[in-house]
Amino acid sequence: MLRAFALALGQLSDPPFRRLVLIGIGCSLLLLAGLAGAISFLLAYAVPPGWDWAAVPAATFGGLAGLVLAWFLFPAASALAAGLLGDRLARAVERRHYPGAPEPRGAGAVEGFGATIRLVLAGLALNLLAVPIYLLVPGINLILFLLLNGYLIGREYFESAAARRFPPVIACDIRRRRRLGLWAGGALMAGLLTIPGLNLFVPYLGLAAMIHLIERERIRQGAG
Repeated sequence: MLRAFALALGQLSDPPFRRLVLIGIGCSLLLLAGLAGAISFLLAYAVPPGWDWAAVPAATFGGLAGLVLAWFLFPAASALAAGLLGDRLARAVERRHYPGAPEPRGAGAVEGFGATIRLVLAGLALNLLAVPIYLLVPGINLILFLLLNGYLIGREYFESAAARRFPPVIACDIRRRRRLGLWAGGALMAGLLTIPGLNLFVPYLGLAAMIHLIERERIRQGAG
């Protein structure tokens, strides 16, 4: 996984790939800013009539609460943006590193994006349920964040990448064989998502790294 991640990091020098990453980052930031703004707006207008003095504090608190919530939901939001760009990111990786690769499966893009949507929704629900622990239990909150999002991220990026090359039954078998490595790789990416600045790039580099793993699996099975 580390070698695959290094290859993905090196491709930031490739203009088409870098352009897609920047588009994805912009979409993620707009989504999170919209979430924070919506919470602030709703709280400001939920102030009862005659309590005009509370409008500004409520809006301020709502904005701060939205930012905190957005921080914890960032993995899901960025994964959704990466999923939307998944096929184009994969083709950029394949053009540079696997020029002789065959065309992906016809249903792969739809299956991969469907898996992304399912796991993003699961990630949103589970992370929302875990917010009290994230906020109130120091130490355990980080472990829970890494374990929960490590599983979700590893599985999501794998399924998105694997759907392009393998039918669901074979992809599921590969995932079972590699489940610990995928979880560890996902936990690594979840940890990097907590580092400001770097977290903007991690989802796209993580998806690109998973493309490398899937291509190696395709080559291995083709050789076998």
